[in-house]
Amino acid sequence: MKTVWALFDSGDGSYAKALSGGGEYKVIAIGKDKLNENKANFINLDLANNGILFNDNSLFDELDKLPKPDIILASPPCESWSNASAMMRGNTCWYSSSTEFKDGHIENSKFTIRTSKHIDTKNHTPFKVDFAKTVRNRINGELCAFNTMEIIKRYNPEHYIIENPMTSKIFDYYEDVCDWHNLRNKVRYNNYDESYPQKPTIFFSDMNLDLNSSIHPSPITIGVDKRKSSKRKQIRNYNIRSSIPSSLILEAVKKLYAV
Repeated sequence: MKTVWALFDSGDGSYAKALSGGGEYKVIAIGKDKLNENKANFINLDLANNGILFNDNSLFDELDKLPKPDIILASPPCESWSNASAMMRGNTCWYSSSTEFKDGHIENSKFTIRTSKHIDTKNHTPFKVDFAKTVRNRINGELCAFNTMEIIKRYNPEHYIIENPMTSKIFDYYEDVCDWHNLRNKVRYNNYDESYPQKPTIFFSDMNLDLNSSIHPSPITIGVDKRKSSKRKQIRNYNIRSSIPSSLILEAVKKLYAV
C-alpha cells in the first residue's frame, strides 16, 4: 500500500475521495479547511507556516510524526498566482518588468511586486482592489508554494505532483526563482468528467504523465460569466471550484508507476 500525502486537500478532498477505499493507497490529507467541510482522514496544519524564522520547527515536527510518503500530491492555493485578478503585465500581486543596464544588457523579471500605486489608480486596474488583502494573499501564496517544495525535498517521495491552473505563475516561480525544474503536464478537466469546466491545468511532476489536454467546449464555467447571453452553469463555491475529477487523479497516479 502506497502512503499518499495530500497537501492542501482540505476543500473538496479530491485526492482522498479518488484514492481512498480501494486498498492501494493510504491517504493523509493535510492543510487548513477554509469552509470547515472536510470529513476525511484530515490533519489540520498550516502549510504556510513561517515559524522556522523564529526557531519554531513545528511544521516539520508534526510532519515527521506521519508515515513517510511514497507520493505527495499538492494543490497550493492559486489566488496570488493565477489570472483571476489579471491586470497589466500580470495580476494584482506580481507583474513582469525589465531593467536595462549601462552595458545595454536587459534583464527581465516575472516577479516584480505590485505597489499600492500600481493598483490604486484607474489607469492600471478597472476594478477595486483591497491592497492589504492583496499583500496577505501574495505572502501566503509564496509561503505555501515554497513550503510545498521544501516538504517534497525533505521527505523525498518516490513521486510527486503539484496542481495549479495553466496560467498560474507558480511554475515560473519554481523554475525562475527557486531553480527547481519539473515537467509541466497539461490537462483539461472536462476531458475526464463532463460535469466539470474545461479548467486548463498543469500537473507539475517528476514524471511525464501524458494527460488529455485536448480542447472541448464546456457548458460550465468557474466564477461569474458576465456575458448577458451566456447560459453556462457557474461554479462559485470555493470547495467545488477546487475540486479535481477522480478519474483524472487515478490516471495520473497510476502513470507515476507506469514505466
